[in-house]
Amino acid sequence: REQELEKALSRLGSEFAERHQEVIEALTRGIVNKILHDPMVQLRAQKDIDARNQAMETLQTLFNLEGTAQKV
Repeated sequence: REQELEKALSRLGSEFAERHQEVIEALTRGIVNKILHDPMVQLRAQKDIDARNQAMETLQTLFNLEGTAQKV
């Protein structure tokens, strides 16, 4: 998100970026949070620890996040 935000702000020009950076940052953060909300709710609702760990491993693989999460 941050890398894409920086690219977009640089394309918009420094005057626009300085004036609207906070709004654009809030917008991108909101979009990411909205996209991740339901999957995170489902993951947290999983009572079976083994199933939750398996789901977390799958997410790590899908999003190339190896080594970033701890088992529950």
